[in-house]
Amino acid sequence: MRTRVPAIVLAALVTCGLSACGSSTGAASCGPIVHDRLDPGSGTHVLPGSPTPTYIMNPPTSGAHQPGPKITGPVSEPIAAPLQVGVLEEGRVLIQYE
Repeated sequence: MRTRVPAIVLAALVTCGLSACGSSTGAASCGPIVHDRLDPGSGTHVLPGSPTPTYIMNPPTSGAHQPGPKITGPVSEPIAAPLQVGVLEEGRVLIQYE
């Protein structure tokens, strides 16, 4: 019985924590849910040295993309937009800041 109590408490805490931002209205809201439109150029591959395509979002979340080297860890220089979209296409995550 002792091991069940912590599991139940943990389940309750996780449920409460996840539902805190789960609604789009009321005091429990964390802000509006934003859905980015899919860029119509998402099926296009960009060759190295080609001009940078125009994207509908900045930073881009979809659109023409360029496969590139695996980027791991923090980088100090900006990553080109087509490479950013290529990273996202591969299912990896980008965290950007100014």
